[in-house]
Amino acid sequence: MSELFGDRLKKYGIHDAQLPKSADDARCLTDDENNYLWAYGNPAMVLTHYVLNGLPDFILQAIATEFDVRIYSEHELDSGYRVERPKPGYVPLDRPTDEAIS
Repeated sequence: MSELFGDRLKKYGIHDAQLPKSADDARCLTDDENNYLWAYGNPAMVLTHYVLNGLPDFILQAIATEFDVRIYSEHELDSGYRVERPKPGYVPLDRPTDEAIS
């Protein structure tokens, strides 16, 4: 959680939503465009959003890009009958330059 909510996402305009009733293992990121992404666990193991929390696609892209990770939908990973590889639940970004981020 400390890495996810540290300063690494600030260059994308993403920061801690700082909700007063948030627990240490349930925190929220926002891009100030009415999009929110919740992180659960410590270390963060589950990322989720709720219908009223907008579309956090850019937040997911920034996390995947900055931390060099792949993020999958639980629906894609529930592939008991599928044989194809799951696809990330976002459109991966190329490593952006600081100029492109700003």
